[in-house]
Amino acid sequence: MHELKKHALALSLIATLIIIKFIFIPIADWQDDKQGQLALLERKVAKIDDLMLSKEKIVSWGAVLEQQITNLSNDFYIKQDGGKFKRKQQKLIEAEIKVFDLKMNNIG
Repeated sequence: MHELKKHALALSLIATLIIIKFIFIPIADWQDDKQGQLALLERKVAKIDDLMLSKEKIVSWGAVLEQQITNLSNDFYIKQDGGKFKRKQQKLIEAEIKVFDLKMNNIG
């Protein structure tokens, strides 16, 4: 008991450091994590607010894009039935043959 009283200052310092390490530091880390999460949520809310404010622009851009797609839809490749495509190509080839007055013996 006498030795404990002799080292009371050192023991109180050790107890204080243990309390700091196992109680105060985890609480501070937890608070930092929560602050980081709040900052992320605030950024998300700010982005959503910006989108809500520019909603009319986005809708108008969507309408413009839809119009451009309909204008360009003629240029899109549309998958055709193989037979229809072959008949169309055959007609084009026969028309070219007639235009240039060519004679064919065998195709294939």
